[in-house]
Parts: sequence; structure tokens; C-alpha cells
Amino acid sequence: MVRTGDLQPQAALFDEHRWPVLRMATVAQSADLPALRHACAAARDLLDYASQALPGQRLLRLEAYRLPVLFWRYRHDWLAEDVAEPIGRLHNHVQLLDTLCKWFEYSGESQACAEALGIHRNSLRYRLEKIGELTGCDPYKTDDLLRLYLGAQMITRHD
Repeated sequence: MVRTGDLQPQAALFDEHRWPVLRMATVAQSADLPALRHACAAARDLLDYASQALPGQRLLRLEAYRLPVLFWRYRHDWLAEDVAEPIGRLHNHVQLLDTLCKWFEYSGESQACAEALGIHRNSLRYRLEKIGELTGCDPYKTDDLLRLYLGAQMITRHD
């Protein structure tokens, strides 16, 4: 996950200059025509992902969303759906899903994550344990954490 505040000053230029930009995606420079085709496809995928998962984001850089966009592209594949299935068990537990997304955003740094959520570290630990109980995936184990991360990238959320 990406901390969206990093791009806000640049996105504010849209309004400052009265540019009617709804959403803009940037990708790496292309050296030749095949690379340009790939860049255009990646930008299209990024805009599709953002329209569903990040509706409030106006300026997007592919380098910041490369993994989420990759998994978003294949979210309807049967194998991807199977991998993402545990995250669906959190659908009715918005607080736990938000906690898990912050856990990813802060790379598992419990103190920073707890502060961002406005809770004590023990409360964070309790929530992560509850996530483990509900999903069957332990957020402290790499394989399970990866499965939860991939699932989180393939769901539509409107924060």
C-alpha cells in the first residue's frame, strides 16, 4: 500500500491551475514502441484499479502501485480468487480490514501502525489475532501474510 499523502501537493496543482483533471497516471519512460505499448496498458490498468480501489486519488504513479495493479488485473482468475478467499471473511469486519490495510501500509511496524490507527499496541495485537482467527491466516507468518496482502489488493474498497 502507498501513503497517498506523498502525492497530494502535486495533485493540488490541478485545482490551483484550474486544470480539469479527474485522474492522471504516470508510468516509466518508454525506449521503443513495444515498451510504449506496455506502458500504455499499465497506465490503463492503474486507472482501472484506482477508479475502483482508490476513487479519491487523482495523481497515481505506477511505481507506487505496481503490485496492487498486477493483482488487480488478475482478480477474477479462479486461482487468484482462491488465494484471496480468506480476506473475504473480513468483509463484515471493516475495523479489522482497515487494521490489516494499515498493517501493510506500515510494513508491520507495530508502533507506527498503532499510532496511525489511534490505538495502543496491545489493541493492535488483539486485532491481528482476531484477523488470524477469522481468516485462518496468521498475519505474523510470511506465507499467510502474503495471502492476506494479495487478497487485500484484489478487493474493492472505498476509504
